[in-house]
Amino acid sequence: MPEKGRAKGKGMRTKYAFPEWPGLVIYQRKDAGDNWYVRFPLKVKGFRPYKFQLLREGGEKDGAPTTNIDTAKQWALMQYGAVLNAVKKGDVGSLFDKTLDEVISEYVAEVKMDPTRGKSAIKRAVHSAIPLRRYFRECGIRIIGRLTTEIAKGYINWRLAQSSYRGTPIAPTTVMHEMQILNQILDHAVDKRYIRYQDRPKATFSVSLKKRTKRDGFTSDEWKILEDWLWEWPTLTVNGRTRERREHLRDYCIFLYYSGMRPGEAMNLQNRDIHIQDAANGEEMVILDLNEGKTGERDVVAMPEVADAIRRLRKREIATGPNDFLFINEHGEKLGVPSATFSRMLEDLYLEKDADLRIGRTNQKRTPYSLRHTYADTRLMEGDVNVFDLSENMGTSVQMIKHHYKHARNSAKAKELTHVKPEFKPKTGTVEQLVDAARKAGRKTEKSKPKGQRFPYLVLAEDEE
Repeated sequence: MPEKGRAKGKGMRTKYAFPEWPGLVIYQRKDAGDNWYVRFPLKVKGFRPYKFQLLREGGEKDGAPTTNIDTAKQWALMQYGAVLNAVKKGDVGSLFDKTLDEVISEYVAEVKMDPTRGKSAIKRAVHSAIPLRRYFRECGIRIIGRLTTEIAKGYINWRLAQSSYRGTPIAPTTVMHEMQILNQILDHAVDKRYIRYQDRPKATFSVSLKKRTKRDGFTSDEWKILEDWLWEWPTLTVNGRTRERREHLRDYCIFLYYSGMRPGEAMNLQNRDIHIQDAANGEEMVILDLNEGKTGERDVVAMPEVADAIRRLRKREIATGPNDFLFINEHGEKLGVPSATFSRMLEDLYLEKDADLRIGRTNQKRTPYSLRHTYADTRLMEGDVNVFDLSENMGTSVQMIKHHYKHARNSAKAKELTHVKPEFKPKTGTVEQLVDAARKAGRKTEKSKPKGQRFPYLVLAEDEE
């Protein structure tokens, strides 16, 4: 018989304990009428000591709540067998209804604690979690076990219909990266046994290289105009702080143009990561140890012109310690990518010199990232570097180099593609002279007919027969 008025558990009005199973209890709550609940004992490290669950007719999720004590006993014992089986298999995590918010938070925390993850990977996980949470809340999906493939795929169209904080449409590549994070979150849920592998939603989204467009770089003539302006622009102001910031932008642009680094990667460089050495040809060789790049750690070999830009930046003597950043403000603090200042510089160039470099040929706004693309074009067209070495130095794939810079690769191959071997070059002279020369050459190469028998008989000695 149930014990009335003696329930010690929080919120319990009536409870019944199974003597043969210590810790297994069914009970009625004070605020839930006559519905029966069950408390399963769990003794697994890292998990809660108990699992609480509403008992339903037939033991099904959508069944009516059980109000009969005998039925409650029956289903409590049957479901406890499943609980013990899950404990034995190590699937305790599947017993709890984890919310999507909890799983997303666990995943982000795990990424932050992973020493192999760079800052860009952590940043992507944190930023992707924001729209994912908003989407699932709008869909009314709270428990991860109720997430279906159809709902997960619905995120793609929902996200593409959104706009960024600047009012521009969300790029398909951004959605692709966020779907990659969603799949990693689902993998995390499977590893933790919050959901079964066979129940895991399948949702992927990819953007083909053909649909991806790179931000326009600068042509060689445009770079000459821009470089001259970068030196002139700081001299057009009488404000000392403004002049210093413009000089800082000048060296930043020169650094990107001659190194090919991503704008954010350059901002993460510390003084200890920079090595300037004397090369065999008498020029300086600049090697940059990139520890927190988009594609992980790599060494970047920059052009010699980068060395002068580094010296000018260090001459400020604000923060020159080995752990200090190369690009800093007047207070010695690390700077962010100066996109707004870069746009203002191009705007002033247009107003002062009537040279419009603000928009590229694909009608995209030029940003500091355009200098990275200019580096790739220049190295392929003017340098003697193959796509494999260039992709490794830039921290990108060979496929991306081949797709985005095929025009530069063809221009670089122009000499080879138009080369004709000397023996195949057209002969000089009139048509009559060329015909006469061909006849003479034919007579010289004509073979004379052999005299006598073509295949003479061989006479063998008697001992050779």
